[in-house]
Amino acid sequence: MAITTPKVTLAKAGIKIDKQITDFGTDFPLLSDLDVAHDTTTGEIFQKVNDVKIGLFTAVTSTGVFGISNGVGEYEHYDTLTLAMAAASPGDSIEQFANVTEAGDVQVQFKSVNFNGNGHTYTYTGSIPPFDDLNTAPAVNISDWSIIVTSGIGSNNFVMSSRGITRGSNFYIESTLNGGYECDSGGRVSGIQVKSFDDPISVAATSVSLNCYTECTGTATTSFYRNGGLSINCHAVSSTSTYVFTNFGTAINCSAKGSSGASQSFNNTGTAENCYSYGLYRAFTGNGTYNNCIGYAPSGNAVVYGAVNGGSFTAVSGIAGDLCDKIRGGVFITDSGGRTLDRCMDVRDATIINNWNNATGHGVSFDVNSTIVNCSIQVANASANCLFASSAKTVKYANNTFEGSTTAVHGNITQDSSNVTDAYGNTLI
Repeated sequence: MAITTPKVTLAKAGIKIDKQITDFGTDFPLLSDLDVAHDTTTGEIFQKVNDVKIGLFTAVTSTGVFGISNGVGEYEHYDTLTLAMAAASPGDSIEQFANVTEAGDVQVQFKSVNFNGNGHTYTYTGSIPPFDDLNTAPAVNISDWSIIVTSGIGSNNFVMSSRGITRGSNFYIESTLNGGYECDSGGRVSGIQVKSFDDPISVAATSVSLNCYTECTGTATTSFYRNGGLSINCHAVSSTSTYVFTNFGTAINCSAKGSSGASQSFNNTGTAENCYSYGLYRAFTGNGTYNNCIGYAPSGNAVVYGAVNGGSFTAVSGIAGDLCDKIRGGVFITDSGGRTLDRCMDVRDATIINNWNNATGHGVSFDVNSTIVNCSIQVANASANCLFASSAKTVKYANNTFEGSTTAVHGNITQDSSNVTDAYGNTLI
């Protein structure tokens, strides 16, 4: 029975039309993708026009699940990705036509090619990292492909390492025992999804990651999305690791969400800008800079340490801001279980709200001599203080608005600003 099959589909299956052997006395027109038929009973490949068979062809069968396209619908097939990559030239397009399991210790060195997995999976069970560009820094476009690594590939190793450019589209990496993708010095990676036991993505100091999504399944304190360079619009989740996203570079529009064992979602010693974090114990932690970030902690602190510039931080049962060196603007809300701000050094232009109807639901608590200026501080319980200290402290406070408290400033606090406002409204703090 003859089945009409586009020429390009035949080529992907390894059937390459070689030459015309019969023309039935008719001038032979150009082959089109839609006119070729393959008789699966006789093996004949022929062309019809108006139901008249006008050409019969021989076929050369090229086997192998990987193919290099010549750009006109024909492929040279190879049994392994290693062979296909070795035969490819920069700019070539390689495709995978079936699922593959690679059981040996094989390491593929990508070139600057376009790779289309066609929705197939490359499963690797060897004991060494399966993909490494060996510092050749290729520019690779990878689409519709999944890499699954079920074996251990050595301590601190990754499924794929590159100093080049990796652009992904529906590109997925999963590793049950090791790290996912290493964006080495000077590398660029975008559009990949990684689920791994160890670091899903590691970004070196001079590297960039864009539009990536990761999930970490490891339990160690060193298992997380690791950014030492620049990460933009990258997102990480985990229910097991201590940290979810660790940033010691610059993170912009990134997010971290931790649940269950992931208690401190976003560990930041660099700069986080417009980032979001959800963490059970701490949403944000680390002596970094937080610019217009949003932190939400259902049972702990929203931001701990660092310099905060704007943003919003909410602690459902805990402290919204703790041990921050500097706060400039932003909204801090505690719903229950503690003070809104605690042990912060220099607070200005912030909105501070404590919704806990409890006498210890203070607005701001000090354990060192501090400064708080131009803030709006609101408490829910009249017996709570807007400014509180458990022992004697000297605090410079000026131009603040207090709401909800019978005694806004606790008796342990002594005003450390002796200057009065001048005729122009200025006060020396």
